[in-house]
Amino acid sequence: MIDNSREPHPDLVEHCPSEAELAIAQVASAALPSTDAPLFARVDLALDDTGSPVLMELELIEPHLFLDTTAPGLKSLVEAVAAQARLTAR
Repeated sequence: MIDNSREPHPDLVEHCPSEAELAIAQVASAALPSTDAPLFARVDLALDDTGSPVLMELELIEPHLFLDTTAPGLKSLVEAVAAQARLTAR
């Protein structure tokens, strides 16, 4: 049986990344093959046995953008897509 009413990310809470987490995210982002910043990216981290953050996933395609968790989220996405469209149209 498939439970189609399940919540995709239960107990979602805002996270303020540490300096170490930001450093790993910057290294992961720098490894992208383009010098252009992606329109969307999410860096998923886990802690290793010493408690240090390690890269678990660098996600460039997200099926759930969490636009309902922050008030300016949708506006920011629309502005970014419009700006990218203007650049592409040139």
